[in-house]
Amino acid sequence: MAQSVVKAPILLMGLAAVAAMIWHNRREPTEESPRYPGERELRPPFPTEIVQLLDAASLCYLSTTMNNAPHLSLMNYTYDRETETIIFSTRRNTRKCDNLIQNPSVAILLHDFPHLKASDKATEAFGKTFAITLYGTARVLPDGVEATRLRAKHLAHNPKSSVFITGDGIAMVAIDVEYARVCDAQDKVSNWSVADGWDASSR
Repeated sequence: MAQSVVKAPILLMGLAAVAAMIWHNRREPTEESPRYPGERELRPPFPTEIVQLLDAASLCYLSTTMNNAPHLSLMNYTYDRETETIIFSTRRNTRKCDNLIQNPSVAILLHDFPHLKASDKATEAFGKTFAITLYGTARVLPDGVEATRLRAKHLAHNPKSSVFITGDGIAMVAIDVEYARVCDAQDKVSNWSVADGWDASSR
């Protein structure tokens, strides 16, 4: 009887430890196990230099590929600060859209063309002219709440390009940027990534 009394607290302690472990894993999920189904990873904000150019421009060059065949497109885009994504629209019956579905890895080239007004901070950091190449993953969105919200934002940013944004068979695309390369007029290249920020050795 005494032996059973001694074992009881030990058993309760073991059950409490198991329960605490389950609770901890539920409250502190890993990157591979998000809190809610479909929850996207929270991404840190882009550095100032990239945001300034994303805000100033509305055209970019989009590179896609499929079966080792590259494809380049001139695109109207919108930078969505709320989700830290770059959005654009495309007709679903295009080679570009087929490429995005088959291979979502993309590259985007932005350039501060002379007609754009860069801030003093940007020009001090990178010279009077610089180009930024962004690398990331594209998501062709199904029609729904997210696509509708992004379409409205994209149209507000590019009001003269409604023929490319609204209508039947036009999909919205969101790009999650993973890293960037910035090249200035002196051919100085700086690297930035979502995971590590600026590469100190390249600045």
